[in-house]
Amino acid sequence: MDLDERQILMASVVLLYEDHLNSNGHIRTAKDLARGMRMLRESVSPEIMEMCKEFKCQVPVTERS
Repeated sequence: MDLDERQILMASVVLLYEDHLNSNGHIRTAKDLARGMRMLRESVSPEIMEMCKEFKCQVPVTERS
């Protein structure tokens, strides 16, 4: 998947998410959103996905007073 195709997919998923929110979480929009999210996830390399998972699991740093 080239960069233009990936950007189109990302924009489509964002629009699906907005539709899902506007329909108060209707099941039809949830299915469309899930399908788009799976496609988006499959377009990301395993290395990048692993890096993001590690980042997500990090403990947040608390601010000092």
